[in-house]
Amino acid sequence: MVTFYRRNPLSFRLMAAILVVSSLFTTLAVGVQLYTDYRRDLGNLGLRLSDVEQAFVPDLTDSLWLMDEQRIRLGLDSIVTLPYVSHARLLTAEGRLYTSGEASNRGHESRHLYVLGHQDEKEREWVLGELTLLVDKEEIFVSLQQKLWVVLASQAAKTLGVTLVILLLLHFALSRHLAVLARVADRLNLNHLAQAVRLERRRHDRPDELDRLVDAMNNMQRRLRQEVAELERVHALNRRLSAAVSASPAAMIIMNEQGQAEYVNPALCRLLELPESRCLALDWPGLLERRLSRGQQPARPVGWLLAEVRQQGWQGELLWRTGSGRPCWLLANLSLSRATPDDAGHLLLVLEDITGLKEVEHQLSHQRRYDHLTNLPNRAMAMERLETMLLQAAQENGYLAVMVVAVPAYKEVSETLGIVYGDALIQECTQLLNAGLDTGCFKARTRDDEFLFALPFGHSATAVEACLQQIKDALSRSVCLDNLPITPGVAVGVAIYPNDGNHPDRLYSRALSAQQRARSQKEAVQFFEPEIQAASYRALHIATALKRAVAKGELRLYYQPIVDPRTGDYEGVEALVRWQSAELGWVSPLDFIDIAENTGDIVAIGHHILREACNQVRRWQLQGRDIRVSVNVSPVQFGAPDFVASVAHCLQEAGLEADRLKLEITERLLLSSSETVRHKCEQLAKMGIRLAMDDFGTGYSSLSYLRDLPFDIVKIDQGFVRHMTRNSRDKALVRGIIDLAHQLGITVIAEGVEEHAQVELLTRFGCDLMQGYYFSKPVPADQLFSEKESSSCSD
Repeated sequence: MVTFYRRNPLSFRLMAAILVVSSLFTTLAVGVQLYTDYRRDLGNLGLRLSDVEQAFVPDLTDSLWLMDEQRIRLGLDSIVTLPYVSHARLLTAEGRLYTSGEASNRGHESRHLYVLGHQDEKEREWVLGELTLLVDKEEIFVSLQQKLWVVLASQAAKTLGVTLVILLLLHFALSRHLAVLARVADRLNLNHLAQAVRLERRRHDRPDELDRLVDAMNNMQRRLRQEVAELERVHALNRRLSAAVSASPAAMIIMNEQGQAEYVNPALCRLLELPESRCLALDWPGLLERRLSRGQQPARPVGWLLAEVRQQGWQGELLWRTGSGRPCWLLANLSLSRATPDDAGHLLLVLEDITGLKEVEHQLSHQRRYDHLTNLPNRAMAMERLETMLLQAAQENGYLAVMVVAVPAYKEVSETLGIVYGDALIQECTQLLNAGLDTGCFKARTRDDEFLFALPFGHSATAVEACLQQIKDALSRSVCLDNLPITPGVAVGVAIYPNDGNHPDRLYSRALSAQQRARSQKEAVQFFEPEIQAASYRALHIATALKRAVAKGELRLYYQPIVDPRTGDYEGVEALVRWQSAELGWVSPLDFIDIAENTGDIVAIGHHILREACNQVRRWQLQGRDIRVSVNVSPVQFGAPDFVASVAHCLQEAGLEADRLKLEITERLLLSSSETVRHKCEQLAKMGIRLAMDDFGTGYSSLSYLRDLPFDIVKIDQGFVRHMTRNSRDKALVRGIIDLAHQLGITVIAEGVEEHAQVELLTRFGCDLMQGYYFSKPVPADQLFSEKESSSCSD
């Protein structure tokens, strides 16, 4: 029984509840029944007393009136024989007492008094005596008690029987199945979800609660199997992600929404040279805020970084010192990740070491402002410095001498011994000038054989004369090149502020004109004079003739191949414009391109070049030669509102695919960094046209251009390539540019390749394509492939 109870406690609790409720109802029913019987017996008692009053009281009254004692006693005895009347007592008016029966002292007795009176003929009332009856209710209560036990016994037996029947029904209909379900649920775990729950019972047409419970448990198991499978998939994915994050070269920190670090990957510890515990203990948002806000006025409020991250994320660069004290540049990207919209989210901080890129960018920035051969400021920086010096001279009411110094021997040395010796001559001249000139004179190298000097002075020109003498003395000394003593020579043109102009470009151009006069007249020094401006007439003549050059068909395209060094195949060609004027003869692009840009004619010329180049490539395609063509785009031409449409028109007119065309853009165009430039570049890229950054590193190089604009190609300027076999800095820069471009998925073309050693070194660095006189000089279209074929035959 105990075992049964332990197995079926619910049934027993139900049985107990039934017993209690049944007992309560039984007690209530018995009470009602006994109370009803009690009221009925009391009613019978009342009837008996009423009989006494109606039958016996008048008789006793008559007996008293007649003073018939025998009759009185007989009447009392008769009353005592009535049910519930145990004692009768009659007290006459004279004080005589008659009794019948026995009086008891039980608690259930009650007394009833009757006054016996008589009315005579005169209607006078006479009190004859008092009749007192003692009524005993003991029998009523005894009878009720007997009935109580009988009813209780019968009801208890009935209730117990019904309860046992219900208990058995519950066991067979419910409890045993619940026990089965309990055992199934107890054995249920993630490894045993495939077995369906079944009960040993017939399933009805209309499912009952047990059927629904079984279905619910089976559905629960099915959902659990699905969720377990999903969890296993997610856990597997998390393990892969965790392994990927741990093995990632990028340093990562996962933080809660308040910025407390919860996870750091090994790459972070290696990058910062700190143990994991130290990295986890750092207040990263606060640390970043302090580093970024250092020196800013007004100071930013605490928490500005997290507020910005919650809105749009944050990215920035910062200088960091590792655990060993080594400084490094980090690119930080802080973002908020939420699994659901209601999720508080986690902060993800990704740190990338960009020290190498910063060093390359610094080198490129240095190259942008300094000449790589002499380490002197280049022309761009010279113009900036001249503007500053002019402002200072204007404020001090002073003068500024701008001197353009040419080395006449450079051209002869380069043509005779080679460009390498020409560069060596320039380096020797730089050392001579640095040693021979005072430090107060600003020095720069503006072109191959040209230096620029700027010297502020007062109202006396003595300092200028002394400086010019120092220049002449320095460049009059012989230098040894290839065991040959060579005298550089000197030709100096001088322009004075404010006499000859008040703008850097004006002073430079006039000093350049004076220098050209000095060179042409074999003089050492030439101050600018108004008649020197006559040389500008040629420029005007060029500008006038150039307007008719396109219509007269004087502009011709020459093509220089772009070669794959591994196969020797022509990957493409660069279209270069040449001008043979009927009036001026052959005019160098260096002479007319700048003029065309200044007059705006470059737009029409550029469109002509683009159209002719597309048509020529299409003609080559019809001959079975599939090749790309590169066309240089002037900033003025690119800025034309209809530039993109004109490119599309040229392609459509020639029937040429867009991917056969490459447009070369100089860094000068990118200086505006306007949305218009970005939009046009994106339009061209969507058309399928490839974009190349020309002369990379010589202008205003910025890594942001490669990151933000859709460039496919970077062309390394020939100035780097020319000296890379003998200059370790140039070699490092070339290699850095190639590696950087490849990391960004950009193809690299090296320009100005003239030596086999350059080809070998560039190939070892992984340069994709090359272009230069080593492979071919620019030639007309009809000679391009004939030269290649003849070269192949000779090989």
